[in-house]
Amino acid sequence: MAYSYEIFPSKQLVEIKIFGIDTEADVLERITKITSDEKWQPGFGVLMDMQEVEELRISFDESWNIKEVHRLMEKMIGNCKMALVTQNPHVFGVARMWESLAEELNFEFRIFEEISAGRGWIQTTLAELPPPLN
Repeated sequence: MAYSYEIFPSKQLVEIKIFGIDTEADVLERITKITSDEKWQPGFGVLMDMQEVEELRISFDESWNIKEVHRLMEKMIGNCKMALVTQNPHVFGVARMWESLAEELNFEFRIFEEISAGRGWIQTTLAELPPPLN
């Protein structure tokens, strides 16, 4: 899976652009790489541009595993907002499953069709999010 990302510390934002076919291994690698980046801080918003993703090869069990990794890394990820942007019906469907799984976690996850809408939602105050679970 090809992707690029940029961290904007002054905006408390990470923008990720993902291309091609995405798998569980790709998602887990991205989580590890981004949260290990020296610019990353827990609580930064995450904008995932998946407009050029052709397919998500991620099963329900793999999605559950990704959710559990997020749970284990909760202090490293922090309270944040994650926006996924796509117009692809397949990607949207899988993202809806992620959205329901994320309800059990300590961050907000939403799906958008436009980058500007996702970015705007992330940049709204993060104050309404609950504190990290212990």
